[in-house]
Amino acid sequence: MSLRRQLIALFAALAVVPLLLVGLLDYVRSIHALEDVIAANTEVIAEQAAAELQERFSGPATNLALFADNTAAAAILESAAEPGRVPDSTSLAYLRRLREVTRKQFAWIVYRDSASSPVVSFDDETGNSRYGENLYVASLPIHNGRGIAIGRVDAAVRMDSIYPRSELDAHFGRGGRTAILDLAKGFFIFAGAGTTPMPSLHEFSTVGDSAGRTGRLSYRRGDTSYIASIAVVPRTPFAVVSLGNVAEFSGPFGRIRGTNLLIVVLITATVAMLFLLALWRAMRALSGLTIAADEVGRGNFAPQLPAQGQTEVGKLSAAFAIMVARLRDTLAEVERSRKLAAIGEFASQVSHEIRNPLTSIKLNLQVLERAAESGGIRSDLTEPVEISLREVNRLDRVVRGVLQLGRGRVSGSTSFALHDAATTAAESMRLGFERHGITLSIERHGNGSRVRGDRTLVESAFLNILRNASEAMPGGGAIRIVSSDARVDGRDVNRVRIEDRGPGVAPADRERIFSPFFTTKADGSGLGLALAYRTIEEHQGRLWVEEPEGGGPGAAFVVELPVTVDV
Repeated sequence: MSLRRQLIALFAALAVVPLLLVGLLDYVRSIHALEDVIAANTEVIAEQAAAELQERFSGPATNLALFADNTAAAAILESAAEPGRVPDSTSLAYLRRLREVTRKQFAWIVYRDSASSPVVSFDDETGNSRYGENLYVASLPIHNGRGIAIGRVDAAVRMDSIYPRSELDAHFGRGGRTAILDLAKGFFIFAGAGTTPMPSLHEFSTVGDSAGRTGRLSYRRGDTSYIASIAVVPRTPFAVVSLGNVAEFSGPFGRIRGTNLLIVVLITATVAMLFLLALWRAMRALSGLTIAADEVGRGNFAPQLPAQGQTEVGKLSAAFAIMVARLRDTLAEVERSRKLAAIGEFASQVSHEIRNPLTSIKLNLQVLERAAESGGIRSDLTEPVEISLREVNRLDRVVRGVLQLGRGRVSGSTSFALHDAATTAAESMRLGFERHGITLSIERHGNGSRVRGDRTLVESAFLNILRNASEAMPGGGAIRIVSSDARVDGRDVNRVRIEDRGPGVAPADRERIFSPFFTTKADGSGLGLALAYRTIEEHQGRLWVEEPEGGGPGAAFVVELPVTVDV
């Protein structure tokens, strides 16, 4: 997998997916929040109704106990157990009076024997003990004097007599409804006003602990969801259920959910677009660097690089440009050193062959010079002899320089200050400078750190640089020597800067000026700066030419050697 795809996959896994999950989680939480709001309000309504119902049901429960726990009821059921025996009229009269007193509470009352057959009924001619609307049938056993169950009494409680329907009209929202649930039968027996149909108990998907006081219920009918709260009425067979319609309140919550989800999606899309844009720019720059690296590998040390800047890729591009430039300079130095070595080896062999006959020619010319001075030869031959001797001397200097170029280099190693080596070379030439109208100034900065190498060779390199500077100002001028300390590429260096006010070095010649036999002077050999360059290079240093400080005419030759730490 490419780096681009890896980054995109990583971004999707760590940013896009979490953001979308946050949006979905917020969406789900908002739904639960709506359900919590409905449940909290319906819970208050159900608990208030349950407390009221508990208090009001105590009256019918007490009266029902009167119907079951009296001698008249026991006597009637015992007489019914004996064939042909007629119920006692006194007992029946007592039960009728009791029935009249409780008529508002009970729709009908039926006494049954142990076989559940009706014995006596009030207001229930058929004796079927049927349920009616808003009725709850309660039963209590009847015992004889010995405590044996001989039958039971069934009574249809009028729910509206103990809990008016108007009090059940309290509900949450227009689509809400409150009802009384028969826990034993599992269906609602009495409901307040409302259009929402009340389900049976088994239709609810979640039911609170029936042993507790409250619980949350939920069910769905068609496309509509309902949230309800159930409050069990203590010491009764009832529970109060109050429900609310989720759709009725989902509008505002839905808009909030939709808005939040849209915001999350927009943020995710924006972040993704910005990331992809930044990735595209970074990968384009990295692709440019890859192409540039391939170009360098093929030998092109001037590749087209991406724009440099303050970003990591921009800084990498700048570092790559510096690396390529240094590689180019290093290869140029290696090539120059190789050429110098080859030239030196060849020159040392040729110089030995030239120097012997050259010495003989020089000796003979010196004899002729002395003869001309004593009048031993014609006077018109004096000038040709002087010219020949002067050219032989120049040729001898070239041969000596070539021999130095091919000779082995650093022969000794001592610790010295680079400033002292430059000062020694300059002082040895001070009289010559004064004769040619050249002023010399020497400045020293830094802490006087030292370098290691062959001081004699380093002084010779400074002599060649100073001689080149003086020859560049035949009409006089100024030479300034400034030494300082610096830190380059993580190492401490000693640096000496030699500035002159001559014509300077053309930019096109700055790479060639240190090559052997390259010169811009009519009578120059082109070996002085080449020898200086090789000497500094063999001391692990650098030599280059640049513009003088402050601008103006002239050139500045900079010598840099690494600082050594003497142990």
